Amino acid sequence: EIEILKPLGMESSSFEYRDLSLFATPYDEELNPLPHYKFEAKAAGGLNSTVEDLAKFGIAGMEGPNGELPGRNVLNPESIELMYTGIIDAGDDFGYQWKYGLGHFITEIDGVKIVQHSGGHIGWRSMLVIVPQLKEGIVILINSSAGNPLWANILTRWSRVILKK
Repeated sequence: EIEILKPLGMESSSFEYRDLSLFATPYDEELNPLPHYKFEAKAAGGLNSTVEDLAKFGIAGMEGPNGELPGRNVLNPESIELMYTGIIDAGDDFGYQWKYGLGHFITEIDGVKIVQHSGGHIGWRSMLVIVPQLKEGIVILINSSAGNPLWANILTRWSRVILKK
């Protein structure tokens, strides 16, 4: 937290469970409320965050409006470029060939690089997508295990707008 979250201004994000009354109620596939499961993992699935903080994380991977370098002095621009470079074939999804980089899935649409990271566990779904070349991004947080069709629909509509398709 001290090395990445705090320097990026992600003050509402933590790998520790804080006040559970601030959390939305999670739901299963049938929209039944679920208890707040505590994840012991501190990496995959263990970050508690907000839309605003995840947006800060996405923004840090792009050039800033005043010429700030990607990485915002937390990572160097070369590390960001490496993170956003597809290395391993990850298959075909939504009609596009995806590759996996360092923690991100990457594809290109008409020469424009799309970088995404999704997450979730029982009762939760999340999606962060950035388009560094266009300085665009979107964060979607859903408190339901049934959220995948919703974020897919939102991303499809959003991508048509930013890619002018």
